[in-house]
Amino acid sequence: MDKTARVNLSKLIAEKLKNNITKGEFKPGDRLPTHEKLCEK
Repeated sequence: MDKTARVNLSKLIAEKLKNNITKGEFKPGDRLPTHEKLCEK
């Protein structure tokens, strides 16, 4: 496997959550969806 193609999954998930928060999908005090719901997205 090409090392440049490797992705750190936890960093990818954190970045996507950060983007969702920035977009206003999650407000302060909101509970994050379960991991099953996040996977569906």
